[in-house]
Amino acid sequence: MECFYRWMRRAAFAAALAEAPLRPIAVSGLGQVSVKPYVARTSLGVRSSAPTVAEAMKENRSAMSQVLASLREVGIEDRGVRTTHFALNYDPPQPREKGGKGEGK
Repeated sequence: MECFYRWMRRAAFAAALAEAPLRPIAVSGLGQVSVKPYVARTSLGVRSSAPTVAEAMKENRSAMSQVLASLREVGIEDRGVRTTHFALNYDPPQPREKGGKGEGK
């Protein structure tokens, strides 16, 4: 009998729901998350050309110091910066061709 009463209650509840007007539910939302990036990788470099190695190194040191200062200004710590490549190239002067410009002809 108890099962019959449960069934009747469910049937009555279902009938009441069927007769009740529908009430729509609308949900909307907006979310935004902002976090500091954990890792960013980039390559930066400077290049100089000078008559002597010492002058070129001095120019490069000055230019790279400015790059590093700019990185510090935006919050990048020195421990997050490293040198991965360094090159020093010598371009010997090219001999002039005979009869070409600079030979007086």
